[in-house]
Amino acid sequence: MIMRIKALRMELGMDQVSLGTQMGVGQSTVSMWESEAALPKVRQLPKLADVLQVPIGELFVPYNDTTPREGDSPCQITTETSTKQPVSQQV
Repeated sequence: MIMRIKALRMELGMDQVSLGTQMGVGQSTVSMWESEAALPKVRQLPKLADVLQVPIGELFVPYNDTTPREGDSPCQITTETSTKQPVSQQV
C-alpha cells in the first residue's frame, strides 16, 4: 500500500513533529509511516485525513497509478506484467 503522507504533509508546510503531535504519536512514527516501514492503524486514518485536510482516499496512491508524486515512495510502485518470466527473459 503506497501512502502519500509525506507529500500531503509537505503541501501544508507541516513538519513531522507537528503531524506527530496532532496525531498523538512521535516524530519517529511519522517517519516510519512516510518510509512505509510501518503504516498507520486503520482507526487512525480518519484523524490523519482530517489533519492533512483530505478525504481518506487521498491518503493512498491508486493501485493502477504508476506516476510517482513528490514525496511518494516511487521505488515501491510496480507494474504487473502479463507473464511470470523475469523481465530479462521476456520477448
